[in-house]
Amino acid sequence: DGINFTLAISVSGTVVPLNDVNGGFTFNSRANGVSVASGDGSFTGSLAGNTLTIDISGQILGENCRLTGSLTGNRQ
Repeated sequence: DGINFTLAISVSGTVVPLNDVNGGFTFNSRANGVSVASGDGSFTGSLAGNTLTIDISGQILGENCRLTGSLTGNRQ
């Protein structure tokens, strides 16, 4: 019992000269198979040595709700 929640994300982007990265994404979240929120956004970032840093900005469609965040990854 309970709610089966899924989130599908489609991401595309590029790495440009000087190790910059940018792109966009779309998402759709479902609860028990019914779409409860969808939206889109973009990301920008940079690669410095073994560290990738990305800033994310987006919006849920039909809502006044913004998404923001950041990711950092390090290659060992």
